[in-house]
Formats: sequence, C-alpha cells, structure tokens
Amino acid sequence: MVKGSLLQTTEDGKYSVHPLVQAFCRKESGSLDVGDEGDKAKHKFNQHYLKQIQILGKQFVSKDKASEAISTFRKEKANITEAFKNCFEDTTVREEKLNAIDVANSTEVLDFLTKVLPLKECTLLYEKCRKISRDCDDKERLADSLNSLGFRHLYSCGAAHPKADENIRALFQEAYDIRMALPEEKRKCQTHAHIISKLGLCYVFQVITFHL
Repeated sequence: MVKGSLLQTTEDGKYSVHPLVQAFCRKESGSLDVGDEGDKAKHKFNQHYLKQIQILGKQFVSKDKASEAISTFRKEKANITEAFKNCFEDTTVREEKLNAIDVANSTEVLDFLTKVLPLKECTLLYEKCRKISRDCDDKERLADSLNSLGFRHLYSCGAAHPKADENIRALFQEAYDIRMALPEEKRKCQTHAHIISKLGLCYVFQVITFHL
C-alpha cells in the first residue's frame, strides 16, 4: 500500500492514509459494508486526536514544551484536521459535534490553533463551530464560538496595527449579548471574562483609529 501511495509514512515511523483515500472512504462509507466496526474505528480515531490537540495546547503554554508542541502538531496536522472534519461534517451524533466544539473553543486549544493554523483554515474551523452551535440552538456554545472567531480575527490584526473593524467588534458584541442573557452562574467563567475584555479592546481600538 505504501508503494502504491495509498499509505504514507511519517517521520516517526507511523502511517497515514492518503487524503484522496480518506475522501473516498468518507464518501462511500455507506456502500463499503464495514458496519459498526467502521463507525467505532472512526469514533476512536476522532477521540484520540481531539485529546491530542488538547495535550498540545497545554504543552504550548508550558515553559519548555512549546517547540515540541508545534513540531508534533505539524506531524499530526492532517489527522487532527480529519478528526474535526469527521465530527463537524460526517457524524450525525449531536454529542460528538458538541464535544468537538468544546475542544476547539477551550482556552488552550484556541490559543494554540490561532498561532499554528493559517488564518483561512483557522477561521473556517471556528465558522463551523459557530454554524453548528447556531443550528443546534446552543446559546452557550454559540457565544464561545463567536468569541473564538473574534479572537482569531483580532489576533490577525497584529499588535503593531492596533485596530479592529466593525465585523470583529460585532462578533464579540453578539457573544456578550448571548452571555448576558444566560443565567448568572453561566457567566462566571473564563470565556465570559475574555469576551468582555476583547469587546472593550475593540472599542479602544475604534477610538484610537478615529483619532488617527
């Protein structure tokens, strides 16, 4: 299979399935007659790599593991991306979709993906989180996804160019409005504090831009 390019070897001696083979298996899964075993294998795959990105996110903010986390991500990026794709696009199990959203929106993972994923890829990931949360009418996860999306766009502005356009502010404003409509105990969390601080930062940037 390696000679036929169906499998690719990685630097650490592991194997990865060629993207075209992955796409075929995803599209034709119903006709391949793999039964429950295929679903179980995919679920196990998804859970493993969602756990992996959480570990990498925590390593990234540790004192001596940042470089190692980035290196590991580069090797495993295709599998991590595939795990998110499986949960967001392929599964019909609501709990799996929402769990993947929680992983993506967690503080460590958000910060890590913002740094290591290109803007377009990262934006697409969090747009999917937003859409699924909205479709599921999950207000709390919708607010979290809006915060993540806003944070990614705000980060792309760069510290040397302190400005945020109206679209970015609107993301944080919607997240804030949703959060404020939730019960008080739901607002006592790190994400709510992040939303307030980033929304305030957008207003500060607007004032700076206006005076410039």
